[in-house]
Order: sequence, then C-alpha cells, then structure tokens
Amino acid sequence: SLMAREACASLREAVWVIDQSTIRLPDLIQKLVDRAERVLRDVEFTAETAAEFPDLKVSWYFKRHLIMFFAEAVNNCARHAHATNVHLVVTMERRFLVVTLSDNGCGFDPSKSSAGWGLSSMKKRVQEFGGEMVLKSQCGEGTVIDLRIPLDSVSSDPKKAYKTSN
Repeated sequence: SLMAREACASLREAVWVIDQSTIRLPDLIQKLVDRAERVLRDVEFTAETAAEFPDLKVSWYFKRHLIMFFAEAVNNCARHAHATNVHLVVTMERRFLVVTLSDNGCGFDPSKSSAGWGLSSMKKRVQEFGGEMVLKSQCGEGTVIDLRIPLDSVSSDPKKAYKTSN
C-alpha cells in the first residue's frame, strides 16, 4: 500500500509540477504538507508551519526542484527509515525559507556512499536553487534534514543549472 500511495502522490505531483500556471509560496508550502500527509499515513506525522509566508510568485523551476527534493526526503522516511514519528517544520528566518524534516527511524551513516541517486540528487537540487542542506543521521538515532533556501531564489531561475536525475 505504501508503494501505491507513493505512486499516486508522484503522479499527482508530476501533473502539478508541469502545470505552468502561477503558484504562490504559501500554496507550495501547503503542497509539501499534503504530500507528506499522503505518503506518511502509516506513521505519526506532525507539521508546523509559520503563520504567514511572503506572497511570492514561485518560478516553475523552483517549484519543480523543491517538490522533487521533498518527495525524495519523504519517500526516504517512508521506505528506509522505518520511522514511527516524522515531524515537518517550515518557517521563515530572516530572508530564508527553512524546511526541517526529522524522523525517529533507524538512521544511517551519511559518510558511507550509497548505491542510489537519492541523496546525490537532493544535494544537486539544493545547489541549483542556491540553498544549503544539512543532513544529520546516525545509525539507530533517526535523521534530520535542514534545508535553508534564500527567498531570492524562489521566484528566479538559477544562474547555473545542473542536469539532475529527474
């Protein structure tokens, strides 16, 4: 059922991501919360968001990469972490959008290389929109992903674009 929920969420997002219509930052934040709620239905999921976000127009480019980044992070919680509790916090800090996703799962050693493209793709996406990602994980201790994104990059295309895996 997890794989079916992930597939359904991914199809919805694929259609939504390629839609070229204008989206505002508060709506994008709500999409992140909705995605996590759908995929993490079998765990205790909590979300905290700031009372207000700037009403910025989100570029198609930024929307695509943030959604894909977040989908990878949430899918990792659902598939690999074996977490029973996942917590999402989305706030504003000065001129940054801050997204923190934490779980109480099995954790892993981030210094060991992985056969998959997930973490590598996440890092490239963050670089593309000028953000910073800090990943903290330890075997048996869960995982925390902190993402800081300059608000300036929300509405603009990147100065240098990489070819991400998807």
